[in-house]
Amino acid sequence: MKRLSGLFRSKKPEREQIPPIDEGLLANLEAEALASELGNRWVPLNRAGDLCDRAGLKFRALDYYGRAIDVMTPSVEL
Repeated sequence: MKRLSGLFRSKKPEREQIPPIDEGLLANLEAEALASELGNRWVPLNRAGDLCDRAGLKFRALDYYGRAIDVMTPSVEL
């Protein structure tokens, strides 16, 4: 009977361990983006977005991803 009750009991999924965000690494990636050539500035910003996404900081990740897209897109003046 104990085996059957274990099959029907709702189990909460164990929370995945979220790694803490390394602010120093993010600062280094931002500095690397500023020092990079214009065509490569998106790479460190994208990496920073990936780090924030893995740490569960979705809005901060979206900010970095948006900045990466902005430097990839040429400015067009109307």
